Amino acid sequence: MSGLSNIERISEEMFANYHQMQHFITESNWGYRPLMDQVSNDVGNSLPKRKLTGLIIDESGWEKKGEKSVGVGPQYCGNAGKTCNSQVAVLGTLSNGDFASMVGARLFLPESWCDDQSRCKEAGIPEQDRIFKTKWEIAIDIVKHQKGLGANFDYVGGDGYYGNSIELAESIEGLGLVYMLDIHSNLTVYLEKCGIGIPPYSGKGRKPTKEKPLSEGFRADKYIAGLTSKDWQRIAARNTTKGKLVVDYNFRTVYVWDKDNNLMLRRLLAIRRSKTPKGDYEYKYSFTNANLEQYTEKGIADNADDNLFIRADFSLVKIPLDDILYIEGLADYLKIHIKDRKTIVARMTMKEMVEKLNSTDFIRVHRSYILPFKKIEAVKGTTIFMGDNEFPIGRTYAEYFFNRYSE
Repeated sequence: MSGLSNIERISEEMFANYHQMQHFITESNWGYRPLMDQVSNDVGNSLPKRKLTGLIIDESGWEKKGEKSVGVGPQYCGNAGKTCNSQVAVLGTLSNGDFASMVGARLFLPESWCDDQSRCKEAGIPEQDRIFKTKWEIAIDIVKHQKGLGANFDYVGGDGYYGNSIELAESIEGLGLVYMLDIHSNLTVYLEKCGIGIPPYSGKGRKPTKEKPLSEGFRADKYIAGLTSKDWQRIAARNTTKGKLVVDYNFRTVYVWDKDNNLMLRRLLAIRRSKTPKGDYEYKYSFTNANLEQYTEKGIADNADDNLFIRADFSLVKIPLDDILYIEGLADYLKIHIKDRKTIVARMTMKEMVEKLNSTDFIRVHRSYILPFKKIEAVKGTTIFMGDNEFPIGRTYAEYFFNRYSE
């Protein structure tokens, strides 16, 4: 079914009675949790065991026009790439290699909703679910629930929004689980464990009154400035049609400052770098509580590998990057054409898709097309040839494309 389906279209595709389907979705008193628990059990038993299995935390949003949908309000919506009137859900997905399936989802309820009990009652929200929770708290609820079910996963993963949450990382570790969470490049790290106190007064300006780490911290992206070529390890990260994708990694034990509890917490910082066609490096930063005695650098690197997750068909779909043939933009949604698979339709802007994809592997050539760079077979004038397909090169994108193509 299309990611753009409404009740009427779903009914048509499933040969179901429209009114019965509408009642089932909106009014029928049934619990989704037992169904999703069964999905989690089936997925966990079906995933291959060639690599470590991750429980990946992500979120998805939907733009809305009204005010009645549960949790709707002005908030950042990733699918739209902006703050707008929308709903947002936190998702949990079991993933192993090229295989993945969503096994848990919780709708984020903004404080404005939780503070308005009459609105919650009108929307039919159970009383026990009217308590405000941050997204990281929802994420840990998903992790706890999957652990309680006995779901088979080796680590918990997530993007920079969740990786920057000290509370989430500490909660996962408190459950006895391993995490591999991306972080933002501007996060401050400390290369040595240091004391915390009020810095000595320099004699200039205001006298310090607040405690802070007593040694200098570095932004994660500034730390790499002091690295030499010997500090990087070359590791084959994943398979592509041209063989193994080989990238460089640096692993370093660092510390972060937990401001709320005034503690210095240990982390293993894993930094990945890969070269662009122009010869520049792109970097990705992750934290883990694993250590190199428990897990090899190769195993940790596999967990940090890029994955493209798309919200479509009422689920979170994992798409192997190497299988993407091309991406087509149509109005306010995209068509992702995939090798040997049905085309996936998703509500997403081209701008957001470009941000999700590695610029080394993909290039936007037209307002309506994103192509995998290595699959381009020939270029004649302003037309690109890939297999049986032809793509125009847009005037806005021509200079950048030909600069890359001529390298």
